[in-house]
Amino acid sequence: MLAIAAEANAALHIVHLSSPRSAQLVVEALDRGVDVTAETCPPYLFLTRDALATHAGFAKCNPPLRSAEDVAALWDYVRDGTIDVIGTDHSPFLAKEKARGAENIFLAPPGLCGLEILVPLMLTAASEQRLALPHVARLLSERAAEIFTLPGKGRIEAGADADLTLVDLGAEWTFDHRRALTRSRENMRAFDGMRLRGRVVSTFVRGARVFHEGEVTGQPGHGRFVRRGETRSSVGAGFSRPKGPE
Repeated sequence: MLAIAAEANAALHIVHLSSPRSAQLVVEALDRGVDVTAETCPPYLFLTRDALATHAGFAKCNPPLRSAEDVAALWDYVRDGTIDVIGTDHSPFLAKEKARGAENIFLAPPGLCGLEILVPLMLTAASEQRLALPHVARLLSERAAEIFTLPGKGRIEAGADADLTLVDLGAEWTFDHRRALTRSRENMRAFDGMRLRGRVVSTFVRGARVFHEGEVTGQPGHGRFVRRGETRSSVGAGFSRPKGPE
């Protein structure tokens, strides 16, 4: 895909990047001037393939989970800016669908639920000094708005949408999938037992509070389709990759 993007002079966005070797290919392509951006997801930063031994199909995702060494190396590419965005690849499969992997892993559909745990995981990473809080905001919001030219999104300033997430940085808690809000909570088993530091208190969309203290408060119909702007941000959008951890 990198070769095709270079030949066609096209923008390329790589999703679910899970391998440090692949991340290094992105670095080399950027050095050659290829217009490439990259995204990864929580399983590839907070889980290892050992989770498959415990959770079978409930830990199956595509690409597959990697070794602890690969996870550690992938964090280096998050810190240095090679990885632009962290998404969720939220996959709300039913428990009975994922349970098929107990006997044959290939029968379980791939993917985990990540919407509810994404921000707490990244706040925990910040509390552990894996990266700085401004970088967390960029990975989860600002950079995606730049890449996909979403007008009014990804920034806090006059004229932008008042999309805000209020968090409690000091909240310490243990994740338990049984207390998740999603109806596909069984598909979050692989994160069970994780000690987290940081919790979402309230979420605002265009100035309206849509979530508060564990309850959805938004009204049906409040969501709006957001169309892309006309001009795509340039590679890096002014964000230079620092050398080594922040």
